[in-house]
Amino acid sequence: MHSLFLTQNSHGPNGSPFGYFNCTPIKLRSSMVRILHMSDPHAQAETMKRLHNLAMTLSHCDVVALTGDCTSETCCQLPEQWDEWPQKLKLSVPGNHDLPHTFDQLRKWDSRAPWARRLRDLLFIGLDLRSPIGVQGQIRSLGDVSTPDTQGVVLLSHFRPTPAEDGQLSSILHDLIGSRKLLILHGHEHPPEFRGAEWDSTGQSRDELYCRSKVCSSKTARRGLCHFVVWCNRSFRCWEVQGPKHPIRWSGPTVKHPIFGRGLVLHREGEGDKAKLTADFPVFGRKQLLADYIVAEP
Repeated sequence: MHSLFLTQNSHGPNGSPFGYFNCTPIKLRSSMVRILHMSDPHAQAETMKRLHNLAMTLSHCDVVALTGDCTSETCCQLPEQWDEWPQKLKLSVPGNHDLPHTFDQLRKWDSRAPWARRLRDLLFIGLDLRSPIGVQGQIRSLGDVSTPDTQGVVLLSHFRPTPAEDGQLSSILHDLIGSRKLLILHGHEHPPEFRGAEWDSTGQSRDELYCRSKVCSSKTARRGLCHFVVWCNRSFRCWEVQGPKHPIRWSGPTVKHPIFGRGLVLHREGEGDKAKLTADFPVFGRKQLLADYIVAEP
């Protein structure tokens, strides 16, 4: 188990001036899971292109999670091209604008909610809150899905579940999750003043805190916006990422980072494992990292 020091720059959400700051130690474990959350693309042309480029760029990501409202009046199915995405799990739930055949061209996706999937010590559950059998009926239909080694649960739903306001939902989630960490992924609500992404780590249900990611990937001026969520050491961390307008072309030496993926080396200072590298990572921006925790590529 190692400590990896991460640094952010002006590409971060707080808009700080260029430079390196917020050196924060993170313990790396084999149970790390990287999740790309997208929602409400509404078949908008630029958004769809950027989401495809983002998924292909973040090939090291383990899971892509799509929380509905994928279509428009003129485009009622997701493209078959999305089956080519490299993530181990491709998960989706329907939104209120989606049709029964919206996901028919995606053979490698889990899209027929309810469903349950596991990856390492995370359990993923997809629900359709429009279903006539309700949340309780859907979860019951899944059977006994939790295991002793499950440390966290990720719940996908197009509509925002509100366990703090819904006593029945709170009880259902408590019985299913217990003291495990919970992350809720959803979309749907995107009024004009919404900036496209919202991360909340202060949700509470039965005295247990949970995290929540809300995304609208088709927001004007922020097309292709997503959340990149990392599960590590029984906690979730989140970055905002936006899909590039064009596919990434590499020119020069590159490195691989467990969170940021592939990056272009810009500068090296020092020698050996203690050397510091400055690298430019697509969608994450420039980072200064210890060479000991990244892998150089030929």
